[in-house]
Amino acid sequence: MSNFVCKTAIFAATVLAVTVMHPLTAQSSQPAGGEVLLDMIVHDSGNKPVLDLRPADLSITDNGQPVTFSQLRLVNGVQQDQPLVTLLFNRPGFTPLRGSEEADAQQISGRLRDLASRFLKQFPESGYQFSAMSVWGRLQLQQEYTSERKAIAAAVAAAVEPGQYGLAIQMNPAEQRIDKMVQSGKDEAGTPLGPRALSLVDAQDAAIVNSARLAGEKHGTMGLACLMALVQAQRSVAGRKAIVYFTTVSDLTGVTATSEGNSDEVREAIKSIVGAANRAGVSIYVVRLNDRDEAREMSNIANSFDIANSGPTIPGSKSGRIDSKQQARAAQFSSTSEFKMLSSSQSMSAPVAGSLDSLVRDTEGYSFSENESFTPPVKQIISDLTTYYESSYVPPSANDNKFHAIEVKTLRAGLRVRTRSGYLAVPLDTGTAGSAK
Repeated sequence: MSNFVCKTAIFAATVLAVTVMHPLTAQSSQPAGGEVLLDMIVHDSGNKPVLDLRPADLSITDNGQPVTFSQLRLVNGVQQDQPLVTLLFNRPGFTPLRGSEEADAQQISGRLRDLASRFLKQFPESGYQFSAMSVWGRLQLQQEYTSERKAIAAAVAAAVEPGQYGLAIQMNPAEQRIDKMVQSGKDEAGTPLGPRALSLVDAQDAAIVNSARLAGEKHGTMGLACLMALVQAQRSVAGRKAIVYFTTVSDLTGVTATSEGNSDEVREAIKSIVGAANRAGVSIYVVRLNDRDEAREMSNIANSFDIANSGPTIPGSKSGRIDSKQQARAAQFSSTSEFKMLSSSQSMSAPVAGSLDSLVRDTEGYSFSENESFTPPVKQIISDLTTYYESSYVPPSANDNKFHAIEVKTLRAGLRVRTRSGYLAVPLDTGTAGSAK
């Protein structure tokens, strides 16, 4: 059976929800018998990168046990391998259960394109490789890693198009292209791929297949399953890597303030993603789209009831006022208590407490809103990708199937260290699917 047919069968089984594969929470992130690799971003009290760090400036523990650095090396500026940035989009589309309309999907699509354009304009024209992927039925590839900005712009447009390729039972053109490269070891012109180029297309190929399997297992949300597959596949690729996920918070976690039943599952899924990212050298950044749903609007109206006889204002809003539509909605209710009793039955948009913070903070990333200036966060991303320390140590125990907390303390005044919070100590080949070849 060809690789193409084999993958198609996997995708079809995922859509039909009959494939039960490895649980999302059991994926590996610690090589058997290997050292723990640790990237560290070190700044001084003025938030400038520190370029003269020594092992004596730090102390490090693994699950509370002191360990010793076996290497500590500064990586700064121009690198042999360009840093990798994956742009991941939660694709809009018609979802009957959420009551989405086609006009809403098109509106979100336009916002995503604008956000990606704003983001990319902050990067230098050279020195980075970008890839574009989307979440729709599984992880979909729109463009393999490239430094060509026109190719990325075209891929972003495809990645955010509502419903393109449906649930993607078949591979799309970009996926067919990398599938051929993985099989032949050559690019489209017939030139043999170098070791790094081959590792990049192989990693993306594996991420696509594994996302279908993880989504079929239905642990966490589709977005979290795709994040896990993408992070895991990048373990085999050297260097610093960033995943920038454009999504609403509720679409990322799938959990809202009134759906507590799934909160533990989401937290476990995020913990697993963090553990895998820690081992892969991946930082996750989230560009948050505002949730513009009925529940949020109703919450704003509820706030207006609390300001008696002073006009319909909303504390904390930009204008301080609610619009005429909200005024009309509020007028339908006779009292604050009546409205709040109704709104309490709605699914509000707040994420599980701490889930998003944990995802970005514990992978050295962070989140920022579509309404914020992109200049400061992108400058920080560029600094984090190009100026950091590579370190390693031998863990006190290996492969005990437990989460190992890492704590790095500074012994030199004025230093601030950002690094991974820990890793999952399980063998590399446990729960790793790879490409179907």
